[in-house]
Amino acid sequence: MTLSYQYLDYKPLDAVNGLEFRHFAGEEDYQHMVELWGKSRKFTGSEWSPTLDDMKQDEEWRQNYDIKQHLFFWMSILKTPPGP
Repeated sequence: MTLSYQYLDYKPLDAVNGLEFRHFAGEEDYQHMVELWGKSRKFTGSEWSPTLDDMKQDEEWRQNYDIKQHLFFWMSILKTPPGP
């Protein structure tokens, strides 16, 4: 399945060479969210380890949050991270 990405059109982000920012693209992004949450736990100290179903159905964080407008991902289009 090929996802159709909606990229952010915000001029200040154009200054970040090598990165693109996109909105939530649908069902397949939930798995990315679970993986990111898992990797961030060692830094945040969170004890919650969500499953794919947890991420899809967690109404607590979605009550005042439109996932298709407020969540975005950054994607590197370079093989190496940008920087000096």
